[in-house]
Amino acid sequence: MQRKSFFIKLALLIVPILLIASVPLTKQSYQSIGGGGYDLTNLYCGFFILLTIITWILFIIGHSIVFRKNRNTLNDNLKLVGIGFGTFFIASLILFNTWIT
Repeated sequence: MQRKSFFIKLALLIVPILLIASVPLTKQSYQSIGGGGYDLTNLYCGFFILLTIITWILFIIGHSIVFRKNRNTLNDNLKLVGIGFGTFFIASLILFNTWIT
């Protein structure tokens, strides 16, 4: 049951990020965000991804505080917070074009 809970919490990070990241890749006709000939869809989606990651990290920290007596849950949540910070760092590098162009 412990592994199942770990992967469910990890899916709560992965699924929203994939959904938000897929918005600019759709070839359907959606309204462009921005004016003056600029399309700011990628920028807005990037900021929403960062906001999603921050919210998820806060959720995991809150979950750790509530279940702090259970050592296994606390250790799993510590791993998840590390994954969240790593994901946030990589997403920031990608968003601000400092690593992948």
